[in-house]
Amino acid sequence: MKSIPDRRATSCVLAPGLLIGAVYAQTAQAPAAAPAPDPEVQLEDGLKSFGYLAGLALGCAGKESKPALERDALNINAELTRLLGADRAFLVSEGFGYGTSI
Repeated sequence: MKSIPDRRATSCVLAPGLLIGAVYAQTAQAPAAAPAPDPEVQLEDGLKSFGYLAGLALGCAGKESKPALERDALNINAELTRLLGADRAFLVSEGFGYGTSI
């Protein structure tokens, strides 16, 4: 009588080879070209990040330099309002407020 091979042993031998083949097939494919980011979205994200970093800097500032940093942040926000409009200046203020709350 013939012995029936243990299927678990066969699958344990084949599985690593199949896994390596699948990984190779995924990496061998040419990556899809990412769509170009919208410059408006990049600008708005940059303004939020700038405000956030300025807010974090305020938290790290000493007591004697805090008023000067707050004044500089207000002046920058006023200039951004003048140059880019109130909506974009608000993005900086929003990021600044979030940065100071952390």
